[in-house]
Amino acid sequence: MSFAYLISIIPLLALLVIAAVIDWRSRRIPNWLNLVMALTGLVSSIAGVSPVVWWASVLGLLLGFAIMVGPFAIGAVGGGDVKILAAAGAWLGPIGILVAFACAQIISLICTLFITIRNRRLTQLVSNSTSMLVNIAAIRHVGIDHVTDSGKQLKSVGRRLPYAVSLALGVLVTAIVVQ
Repeated sequence: MSFAYLISIIPLLALLVIAAVIDWRSRRIPNWLNLVMALTGLVSSIAGVSPVVWWASVLGLLLGFAIMVGPFAIGAVGGGDVKILAAAGAWLGPIGILVAFACAQIISLICTLFITIRNRRLTQLVSNSTSMLVNIAAIRHVGIDHVTDSGKQLKSVGRRLPYAVSLALGVLVTAIVVQ
């Protein structure tokens, strides 16, 4: 880990902690917070105080958005999740956002498994996840309208996990372990 790298992303980590607390309480991530995160990431890269150059910041923002558009289109994630990953991409660049996204997904998986095992709902999780995979695989045959017109969001068991919490932890793991 580079101490200088960790210091340079402290503002990102602070904004992610704020987003995580809000997301935990309300399951929403405010647009103003995503906008502040994206703009500070872009401005810090342009000013030369970010670990990524300006064009990598723009690519990170676009890649963070692109990663989540598909899951958003089928109702698997909310709009705030798409925007927060894009905003974090402005800070981390394309490689950094891919690593942070992978770490966040692993953290989400571990949390989901822990919660479902604790609540004795593992069988339901497996059943619902299988149904979701079959439906996702069938999209090319039945069309995306069938999934989005149902009015139901895709979820495996119970309430959604707040994505900002997983992303904040994923960025922290990326900063400590990978960089």
